[in-house]
Amino acid sequence: MNLIATTYRHAENKVIMELKEILGELGDNNAKIEYTNISGLVRCSTKLDAKDVIRRVKEIINEEPWRFRFILRLIPIDIVTNTEISKIRDIAIKLSSNIKEGESYKIEIEKRFTTLKSKDIISSIAEAIDRRVDLEEPDWIILIEIIGRDTGISLLKKDEIFSLVKSKRSID
Repeated sequence: MNLIATTYRHAENKVIMELKEILGELGDNNAKIEYTNISGLVRCSTKLDAKDVIRRVKEIINEEPWRFRFILRLIPIDIVTNTEISKIRDIAIKLSSNIKEGESYKIEIEKRFTTLKSKDIISSIAEAIDRRVDLEEPDWIILIEIIGRDTGISLLKKDEIFSLVKSKRSID
């Protein structure tokens, strides 16, 4: 999985069709999109660079905002691991090596079907990263998406997540 898509509850079939069409247009007619056991959430494996997909989707929505009806958010995933604090921590620390001195970060966690506590995950990661934390306007976001036994982790700039609502609000 290198991309997560969110949609309305019980609209998974429609978001899968919309996502397949968009990814096909961008160059991947064989993307694997699968249901999760969470209503409104699908996971995708595409040969395309997920962050490039976000950039290109934003370009499409500026030209043709009506094309997107079911994709509410697209979230790129850098690395997937088992949902264990030690593994999540190690990957987050590895990704954080791209945060340059003087840059700031924050950790965001989306949890689904897990008993792990956000504060435990955050403290285990933050204690090992020697960079400034900025919860309001960080240079980087360490995003942790927990979906049961699988966890996707990304190091993102704030414009590297696609939100349909935010994108339509910013159309000139």
